[in-house]
Amino acid sequence: MARSLADLGDTAPLVVATLVECRLARGEVAQARALTDEVVPWQHRTGRVGGVANQTLGDVLAALGDADIAIARYEAAGAAMGDKEDPEDVPWRSALALALVRTGEVAKARTMAVHQVAAARAAGSPYGEALALRGLAVVADSTERIAVLRSAKTLLDGQPAARLRAQIDTDLAGLLVLSGAADPDREQRIEEATRLLVSVESFAFREQLWPLWGRAARLLERLGHKPGEAEAADTLTQTQRRVAVLARDGMRNREIADLLGVSVKAVEWHLSHVYRKLGIRSRGELATALGA
Repeated sequence: MARSLADLGDTAPLVVATLVECRLARGEVAQARALTDEVVPWQHRTGRVGGVANQTLGDVLAALGDADIAIARYEAAGAAMGDKEDPEDVPWRSALALALVRTGEVAKARTMAVHQVAAARAAGSPYGEALALRGLAVVADSTERIAVLRSAKTLLDGQPAARLRAQIDTDLAGLLVLSGAADPDREQRIEEATRLLVSVESFAFREQLWPLWGRAARLLERLGHKPGEAEAADTLTQTQRRVAVLARDGMRNREIADLLGVSVKAVEWHLSHVYRKLGIRSRGELATALGA
């Protein structure tokens, strides 16, 4: 990879950033961490190159749980950008806000999030503004969070932003689920949350976005959502059925992964989805659910 990246010149950090984002979206944090070595040489550069490099390093550190070190990288991304803004590829204030929340600096986080929304709006970037509003929703007053996320959803109408839309829908569904039991609109909110989560679960599974899929699946379980008859054994995808049958026949996850050429994590998520569709809880119930 080093030789091919060198051929890309100053576009190399953006290529690595895209690869890292894909890895993180699939929950492959170790693989994302391995890629960051490729952007380290650019972290002291100024302008967009340095901004992208530091943003990428910060994102991986945040995924690893190193919020304090991530904060330094996000601040370095801002310093590299100077007075220039790139609300889509270098949304450093939003990322910094989330890291600050983890360290308890909520007031500063709120300031960063508000400034990121303003910067994205000034740049005329609907995607960047929606991304910034998603960050703002984390630190906004609890009475404003749902409205903020709804505004973000509206900005993405007609935009090619399926993953961000799914992330916002999941955030929104989570807030709707947490609405108080005394809320007169709670029933409607639960219906909306369920509808959003079923859509996200399907999208995330199809795109192999395992962390997002896991969030949606857990919220659906909390809502007591049960798969309908249409999601019975005969609607398992070809891959799901293959994994399920191999597991039923006694193969371990690592053996299944090696046989199918996928990761162990992918096998685990396939099985989790199979369990939900079949209405079972464990590997031992596969024989009964699928037939011997």
